[in-house]
Amino acid sequence: MSDVVRIVSWTSLIYGLLSLSIPRVGHAGGIESTVAGARAVGRGGAMGASATGFDALRYNPARLHLTKRWNIGLDAQLHITDVCFDREDLDGTTYPTVCNEAAPLVVPQLGVSIPLGKRFGIAFGILPPPSATSKLEFGDPTDGTIEVDGQRVASPSRHANVVTDNSALFPTVGFSASLHERVRAGVSFGSGIVMVKSISYTAGMPGAGPTLDTRNALSGVDYFVPKITFAVDAEPINGFSIASITSYTADVNADAALFLSGLSGGGFSTRVDGVKVNQPFGWETTVALRYAHPRFDVEVDVAYQGHAATQRTTVDIPDDAALPIDVSVDGMPLGALPDVKYVERRWRNQFVLRAGGDAIVIPDRLWLRAGVSYESNGNTHGYQSVENFLAPRTALHVGTSVRVHPALQLNFGYSKIFQPDTTVVPEDARVEQGVGSRPPPLDDPSRTVYINGGRYRGGVHVIALGLTFELPAPESKPTLAAAKTSEDSANRERQ
Repeated sequence: MSDVVRIVSWTSLIYGLLSLSIPRVGHAGGIESTVAGARAVGRGGAMGASATGFDALRYNPARLHLTKRWNIGLDAQLHITDVCFDREDLDGTTYPTVCNEAAPLVVPQLGVSIPLGKRFGIAFGILPPPSATSKLEFGDPTDGTIEVDGQRVASPSRHANVVTDNSALFPTVGFSASLHERVRAGVSFGSGIVMVKSISYTAGMPGAGPTLDTRNALSGVDYFVPKITFAVDAEPINGFSIASITSYTADVNADAALFLSGLSGGGFSTRVDGVKVNQPFGWETTVALRYAHPRFDVEVDVAYQGHAATQRTTVDIPDDAALPIDVSVDGMPLGALPDVKYVERRWRNQFVLRAGGDAIVIPDRLWLRAGVSYESNGNTHGYQSVENFLAPRTALHVGTSVRVHPALQLNFGYSKIFQPDTTVVPEDARVEQGVGSRPPPLDDPSRTVYINGGRYRGGVHVIALGLTFELPAPESKPTLAAAKTSEDSANRERQ
């Protein structure tokens, strides 16, 4: 092997993390790109002015006490995510289509709400943000290949992403109180646990083939991601409700480890500990309007998601991190790792519209519901990739509930989320190929290879099933005074 190839191989290893693809712990605009809960899925997520019981913990904690019984909820959602990418480079090179191969993902949630008399309520639950628990797979996790006509070839998306595998849980507590017979307020606090994992590849030099690739695997966790929600809910006239809900989610600051490996240079594998990963989230504010008739209700929620704070993900490497190799070029050691790496996200603030309602088919037995939802574009054009594809979304929703027992209700919801095909012409692509070496003349910035040009298409199916269990209202025991009054009444009737 020539000295040049050896240098390329070693620098490919050393700077492999330069193309590190941090998974989006999130969503088209944050961590709530789909709605959660079977009832919410069925009515387009329009829950801000109608949620009660356990649903109120997520959507409007000011309404936690608006039930007469303990309310226990258990939901599970199946997410089927379709994303495909047809890559095209500036020189006209085209690639085979790569699509998400990850299995459908099940997202559960559970909790309980407890009314404390007529004026107060509390609730506890585990609320995973539906899109913060996600998996995308655009190639074999072990070698970054896909199958084309019976042959294994390098995945066209490998320099951006091969695997994104996230999971998150937000243990949450909420409290509500009536400030007036027509005005309520509430607050909830969640302490999130966010786990992130990604796999991507780095080229040995700009445009180099897969034999010089370095595999980059990142794994980390943040055990404390606070989320707080404030809500005010009012019913100024009978049948008409208005609510305001604002939430804020703190940054993810994960402690992580980076694993680098490859076949060049005779093969190598190394681990770097002490890596810090930061990704900002942001805030969301919603205004909800609802009209309730004895046989149906209609609700419209308008939300603004302030997620433009997520401009980049920062990967902080320990200052003294180095690889156990003794290689230098012109006296410069190649074992030192860069101190920091930025992965551009360029999310935008988003406008969200959700509308839906329920209709009573058989009183206290059968309900039908439907809704629509819309999210504006969450990407700055040119920064899309297979795991950063935040196109405008329109969704149709349907659902039903059946009470099978005085204390048990079954809920079902389905939504189909549509995304328009998005084309990033190669001239507009802004996601750079991470490389390990730039020997002359490839050190010219104009020779940078951009790897996200092409066409993106996809959509999401969400199927939700839920159980709502309500404890029977406790029978009140008569007081001595009440018993005496009852006895006196009976004596008068006998007289």
